[in-house]
Amino acid sequence: VRIEQAIAQSYARGGDGRWVLRPNGDRTTVQVQAATRAEPAGFLPVYNDDVRDALDDIAYRLFGFSTLRPFQHRILQRVLTGRSVLGIAATGSGKSECFILPSMLLPGFTVVVSPLKALMQDQFEQRIKERYGLDFLCTYLNGEVPMRERDRRLRLLEQGYYKLVYVTPEQLQRDWVIESLRRAHQKVPGGFRYLAMDEAHCVSQWGHDFRPAYLNIVQRLRQHGLEPTVIALTATASPQVREDLCRELQLDQRPIEQGGDVLVDASNRPELNLIVRVVDSTQCKAEEIARRLRDLLARNRADPAQKGAAIVFMPWTGHNEREADRSSPRVTEFAAWLETELGTRVAIYHGKMDEERGEDDGAKPQPTTVPPLGSMWGRSRRDEQNAFIRGERAVMVATKGFGMGVDKPNIRLVLHRTPPANMEAYWQEAGRAGRDGDLADVVVYFSPDAPSSGMSDHDIQEVFLREKYVRPVDVQAMVAFLQTLQHTRAGTRYFTADEAIAFLERPGSGYLWPEFERPRHSAWDEHGEILNRGHHYEEKCKHLDRIVQALQSFRPFIEGRFVSLIDEAHDCGAELVRVSLDRRNVDRIFESNLYFGGLLREKERQIPDLRERFYALVRGGDVLALANLLALPVHETGALLWDIRRAEGQSKDQGKGQRRWRGELLDFSTIRPPLRGPAAGKTTLQAWRDYAGASRRAPMEVAKERAERAGRNHPGIDDWIGWSEVSQRRGWEVRLGDAFAHPEHLQRYVEAFVEQMERRERYDWEAYQRFLTEYIGVERTAEGDWKLRAGRLPCLRGVVLGYLKTYEVVTGASCLSCSRCVPDLAFSTDLEARRRVIERLRRELADLLERLERVPDRWVAPGEIDEL
Repeated sequence: VRIEQAIAQSYARGGDGRWVLRPNGDRTTVQVQAATRAEPAGFLPVYNDDVRDALDDIAYRLFGFSTLRPFQHRILQRVLTGRSVLGIAATGSGKSECFILPSMLLPGFTVVVSPLKALMQDQFEQRIKERYGLDFLCTYLNGEVPMRERDRRLRLLEQGYYKLVYVTPEQLQRDWVIESLRRAHQKVPGGFRYLAMDEAHCVSQWGHDFRPAYLNIVQRLRQHGLEPTVIALTATASPQVREDLCRELQLDQRPIEQGGDVLVDASNRPELNLIVRVVDSTQCKAEEIARRLRDLLARNRADPAQKGAAIVFMPWTGHNEREADRSSPRVTEFAAWLETELGTRVAIYHGKMDEERGEDDGAKPQPTTVPPLGSMWGRSRRDEQNAFIRGERAVMVATKGFGMGVDKPNIRLVLHRTPPANMEAYWQEAGRAGRDGDLADVVVYFSPDAPSSGMSDHDIQEVFLREKYVRPVDVQAMVAFLQTLQHTRAGTRYFTADEAIAFLERPGSGYLWPEFERPRHSAWDEHGEILNRGHHYEEKCKHLDRIVQALQSFRPFIEGRFVSLIDEAHDCGAELVRVSLDRRNVDRIFESNLYFGGLLREKERQIPDLRERFYALVRGGDVLALANLLALPVHETGALLWDIRRAEGQSKDQGKGQRRWRGELLDFSTIRPPLRGPAAGKTTLQAWRDYAGASRRAPMEVAKERAERAGRNHPGIDDWIGWSEVSQRRGWEVRLGDAFAHPEHLQRYVEAFVEQMERRERYDWEAYQRFLTEYIGVERTAEGDWKLRAGRLPCLRGVVLGYLKTYEVVTGASCLSCSRCVPDLAFSTDLEARRRVIERLRRELADLLERLERVPDRWVAPGEIDEL
């Protein structure tokens, strides 16, 4: 009765269905029954004890929870009554259920923005499907979902078939996806009810995992008349990040107790044993990591029913898939050494595996035989992740991308080969351990040495920070260059690296490139000249990309609003390569019932001869001209052409294990930047090589094979450095921000931007130094060496909680669970005792401490404290 009175009348779906909950043992199944369309229902009018009890009952039936946690009730109280919230709570506290439950209870649908395809896949497979059996009510959209299937899922959403849709932020940058959400909002009773931001710290430019694609999501939705209630959730958000999050998501940054939208819960994870290991050398570090993993594997063999898993976090992706190196900071090389050392397969995961090129398009040849231990060749992210999640491999070696939200309950060990950027990043990644509530070890290593095959731990972080920021002169130069570009009909500007390089290097500009790293090749002959030229060309391109990303990422808050220099930036091409298009297929494309057919037919109403012009421009490979004709952004036009190519066709064997997708309606090999500026006309291999150089030489066997095919006895320059080895073209499309709309204030905005960027750079450095000194416990001497800090160092758990400012403190002399409080690592196994030593500050005391913190340059008089 309580459920019916409070909620059940709102169970409407689509234009032709309603929800009925039916008990089935200990689980709830949801069936769709025919019904007439109902008017969209609102939010709950009240959240009283009856509603709380009803929600506990529903949570038991849906999730198997005996009762919802207090934190979950506080979140649900807000969102079920129609108020947005930013919730901060520890990993494993049940944050995901705070948007799953409302999406099932109220009419309408929920869009969940997830930062990574791996996280999205894990959430859907492990939580939605396996754990809760709600997969038929949910779906997901990302670049790996085939275009036709993406189109089908959005059409089903518009018909009301889905309650929950996971998307990457990049999908919300596509106009046709937003348009589909708008149509679903109009058709489905309840409409677009909730926007859930999973791992919400990615939204903030101050966050450790900031993604520019998150910017302007709320604003972009509102431009299309969509204003869902926002549910933003994360485990790690410093006060600076919380403030920035609230500005970006248009939330009130005050705590909910004071009438705002921010709810800060506990961040403590009592089940984690916090361990810091400062060792003499990278070799010692590698050997200790291997020893800990061997111990884990031995325990697994001794007790198969209680198998545990481990994650080893590495700073960099991969370099050589066939080389093993214990000193390497790269995933593939260290994992290769681990496999041979442990005598068993390990899983790997990093962002450069299986870069998207369409379905089976340009995929790496797959090994036809079982590769030996230590070979990382031919592995895919999806297969590696699935093998780890299913328990087929007990060890995962990964970059930080694997650290967000992956829900594997039995991870007993998390190892950091190198300290991450700050405490937030570390706590996020360490939080993968112990999600089942049982004890787990999280260990971070630090060594001061720089091994012969790499850099020191500190040098690695210095590179990350150097690549993230640019100089004020770079900002000024790019702003000047952007003002020289013509805008497209869609209001964007497109340019190539060659045009930008020519502008910066024009006579009298005074611009000097930063000092680039020396090339790492060992060739000093003709090859060396080409490789040197290629190294400098690619370094310039990478630096231009850093400038563009910086101009998009940092936005000063001026006079009550964010001011941006670049609203959007896309690294994209504008020229089709090796096009195949039959004139008869143009009609099939325009008459398709997929989204691109409808879009082109709509454009055809305004452009009567569009089909002929489309045919001519596509055959000519001119994506930029086609974008102008359709009044679409260049990157969106390119995505449209990729979707047409992928809509119909088949994957064909290219030989040697390689496959390539052949589009039936339209086929081409890639979309690349056009030759413009000083690169214009350099269409031959030699002309381009003489201009842009090359990034590498072909392996000996490849060069010999090319020579044999050409009838040459010995490899020549074209065999050693062909099209596969020369430097790649780069191009960008940008949408200028509102700073350019006010030329009289532009210089002031640029100065504010530079100030904001430099402040953020100082913030990052201070956060890293604080992590090293307070958590790792090392400091740098005047001579530049590293040494352990003298004296008694603070409790590691206290350092974590103090940094995150969740108003929790360690009481007594020991937290019972860190290597500072328990140097012999004989940690207490009494979880209740470990919980009891952590207490939460009263709100008024927390407020007092925050106010005192605002005057760090002087002691506060006792009278001031009494007054406060």
